[in-house]
Amino acid sequence: MSALSYRPFQEPDLPQVLALFQAAYGGRTLPEADYRHYFLEGNPFGPPMIELAFDAEQLVGHYALCPAESRVDGALVPSARSMATMTHPAHAGRGIFSELAERLYHRVFADHGTAFVWGFPNPNSHYGFVNKLGWSDLFSLHFLDLPTTGADDHAPALAPIDAAEAERRLAALPSTAPGVVPFARTARFLRWRYLHDPTRYTLLGSADDPSFAVVSTYAAAATPTAPAVRTLNLVDACAGAPRAVGALLAGVVRYGSTSGHDAVSVWTDLRSPVWAAAERLRGRPRGVITYAGVRAAPWADGDGSLTDPRRWRVSMGDSDVF
Repeated sequence: MSALSYRPFQEPDLPQVLALFQAAYGGRTLPEADYRHYFLEGNPFGPPMIELAFDAEQLVGHYALCPAESRVDGALVPSARSMATMTHPAHAGRGIFSELAERLYHRVFADHGTAFVWGFPNPNSHYGFVNKLGWSDLFSLHFLDLPTTGADDHAPALAPIDAAEAERRLAALPSTAPGVVPFARTARFLRWRYLHDPTRYTLLGSADDPSFAVVSTYAAAATPTAPAVRTLNLVDACAGAPRAVGALLAGVVRYGSTSGHDAVSVWTDLRSPVWAAAERLRGRPRGVITYAGVRAAPWADGDGSLTDPRRWRVSMGDSDVF
């Protein structure tokens, strides 16, 4: 093997990137449209943030950040979500990912004004992010499953709403609360994150509250030991006060019951108002699904506020991007 070389992504590299994804992830394919949407011209929050590693002319490593716009104590701040990491199996053990990450972090902190990189390392990658890349742990995240049997008939009656109505409601919700929201819930985010694929997500709202939910359906096929299960995922709860979150979740459970779903699933951390609301509705955690972490730019976190887990609020909508 020759010495490795590193450089930022260029447009002619795209076919090699898609081929590398397939090699790194056991034959899975990454649609070009998805790659463009999250990392290239389809992303409205910043220029491409991609670093590549080559052995001679062969692409052997890739790391991409998804440009993002976070809300920190009410202000919009440029950030980036850690996403597509790929190393060719034949080149494992060469320290490729660590080198890619350090080069990319240095570039986006220095050249793009990115205040912090955040993301959700899974159990396979968590150790490396924290112990090799200088990430700070925030918390672990769980799925909680809520049965739809016995749904409260007095819960808000939710029905699908369109994009224009969702944007109107979003404008009516408070946006100055203290803390860190990794993807700021703005009209631009709403259009980019949820409305580019209208068959994948459903937006739900009631007639008498500006809160609204974003949901998606997951259908697990029957097996010899388990029946088929249709789960309604709460992807986002766009609400104001914690009390509104509880009412919205109860409405989602009621909607799930009437739409033929067996359960509602929420993805959250222990401090989130969603957790308390889910527990009140008999939600039960499955265990740790993934972790949340952050690496702040050297100039951005002098008071430690960006790495304080008590200040962060995340939802599945921050993570479930593919």
